[in-house]
Amino acid sequence: MEVSVWWLPPLFLAASASTVFLSCAIASGAGHISGDNTPHVSHCAMYQPERTVFGLGMTISAIVAAAMVYVIHLRTMLRNPSTSTEGLAHRYGTLFAGLAGPAAIALMGWITVNDFPWLHLILAISALLFFIAYASSNSVLRIQLAMAASTGDLSERVWALASDAFQVLTIISTFVFLWLWVLLDNHCMERHCPEGNSVGSSVAEYCIMASIFLYFLPYSWELLDTSVRISEGPTLELIEK
Repeated sequence: MEVSVWWLPPLFLAASASTVFLSCAIASGAGHISGDNTPHVSHCAMYQPERTVFGLGMTISAIVAAAMVYVIHLRTMLRNPSTSTEGLAHRYGTLFAGLAGPAAIALMGWITVNDFPWLHLILAISALLFFIAYASSNSVLRIQLAMAASTGDLSERVWALASDAFQVLTIISTFVFLWLWVLLDNHCMERHCPEGNSVGSSVAEYCIMASIFLYFLPYSWELLDTSVRISEGPTLELIEK
């Protein structure tokens, strides 16, 4: 059986964005968050019923993200195989970071900020750091492949690296907005610290999410002719037409 995989990036975007929108809409309607401010994503998952919606939505998003990361790994192994210890370590290290991020997100979706603030924060930041590590390592593999496969004049080589350059920019923006989120955050948990900028911190948080979505955007068309063959065992084999 062959299954197309082009729908994984848009499904990841749809599942994640709809989870945040729906949980925040429910929280706002129930009066659990103030309508006069821009809430943090975590504020939309503190109480029922939005708490369950957020947990289920983040779990689904994490599963889709993990499947997408694994498909990208199979694609890398097919297009840019390696038998060296360093090469395999690079590829499987990239896969580990890519799967660890969604795992942290799934846990964070159920461990709310009002019940376990520090654990929630640690999981959120860990997920973002895992993403930055995964995206950086994956982009190195992509650039290596693009440089090896590209032929022709300078303009053709530059065009071949356009998607990779775009992804590098999204990695940089993720890191910048992560720093702004922490810098402007006024939670401070139970530490004594100056009052931050709650609106600025919330906006930075949403910009982090947008940067992650944009990183995976090129795969929306790169995977159009790609499918996974599921055989007995079960075993998965990537097919590119």
